[in-house]
Amino acid sequence: MIVNNGAKSPNYSQRNNKFDPSGACNVSAGVSALAAAGWGIPITPGNQPEDDLYQVIHTNEKTLKLWKSLDPNGQIPPNQWFIVLSLGINIWMGKEISEFRDSVSLVSLRKWLGDGGTALMSGKFPTTNGHFVAVTGYQDDDGNDWMIKDPWGDYRTGYKIQVGNNITMPSHDFATIMKPVDSVYKRAILIKGV
Repeated sequence: MIVNNGAKSPNYSQRNNKFDPSGACNVSAGVSALAAAGWGIPITPGNQPEDDLYQVIHTNEKTLKLWKSLDPNGQIPPNQWFIVLSLGINIWMGKEISEFRDSVSLVSLRKWLGDGGTALMSGKFPTTNGHFVAVTGYQDDDGNDWMIKDPWGDYRTGYKIQVGNNITMPSHDFATIMKPVDSVYKRAILIKGV
């Protein structure tokens, strides 16, 4: 069985973002996950959607208040960043369509993807200390391969290839890259399918 909710949707690269292109994988992967789940992406004339989401997270009163409560010293831990990103997505989209879960089983993730949803997940990819991607599908019932949209490019080439659309990630890579590493439970923002 093959499920790839992102097969026909674009991958949003972080490389051309107006704000923090080397660090804005979270918002770029977020927009890719939303598009792959079937959501219409808000467009502001003259802006990229990734930059709009970035601005919401960095200027909205609710996201800033949550961010400050989680990160009073300005060194937000990655698991708490998920919470801020999820709230920013919901505010930007104007509805509750994303939900952070600290522990998602791989079986639950396959079901979520099979029902048309997507996920935002992070891991330690080559050449990064931490990086967000959109998980959009899987191949076969055991999830031996996962489908991702990587805003920096193709991790399998050490990012020599800068196009990261519909990348197949073998289960071994998924287990050893996605956090928590070597666990059948992963941290994710789940995006509802339309």
